[in-house]
Amino acid sequence: KTVVIDLNLHEYDAIKAIAEDLGVDFRHDGVMWPRLNHDGQTDPHQIPIEEILRLDHRSDLQKEEWQSIETNFSGKLSRSNKVFSCGAGIVNFHIDGRGMLSNCTMYRKVAYNVLDLGFLTAWQKIDELRKMERQQDNKCRTCTLGGLCQQCPAWSQAVHNDNETPVDFLCELAHQRAKLIKKSII
Repeated sequence: KTVVIDLNLHEYDAIKAIAEDLGVDFRHDGVMWPRLNHDGQTDPHQIPIEEILRLDHRSDLQKEEWQSIETNFSGKLSRSNKVFSCGAGIVNFHIDGRGMLSNCTMYRKVAYNVLDLGFLTAWQKIDELRKMERQQDNKCRTCTLGGLCQQCPAWSQAVHNDNETPVDFLCELAHQRAKLIKKSII
């Protein structure tokens, strides 16, 4: 997997060719995470949404994955009343170099020291995060593009320093992705 930024976009085909020559699967991601210091800054090397979509449709695998998500989740509400509607703290977790357990690699606001508490106790405390109820009545509650959207508490924390405020870039990407997928399915 490679992260595509403005500095390596022109090398996309060469990077993909290396993977093919090695006989390994190739995937890419054109979305850059913001810094974890919660300063709200996005990466200056983020490629535009149009380029993300163009690359998604150059890869048959990614195009099929997005079409499958659109077909299976289109028109359905995918956000619950819970803050975390993803797999954070269920199918994945993160332990940093200091022994701090968090429910996601990118969500570090709440973390527990496994060295002091032990893994099981820290894990049980992480499970409590899954019970947090949404406090904001924002557009994510009624959006039916959740399967195509990367909005999550970690993104909200990184950009807005809270758990729920939608990130405009992700919202725009999801809506543009939905339009493009619907055009290619029809």
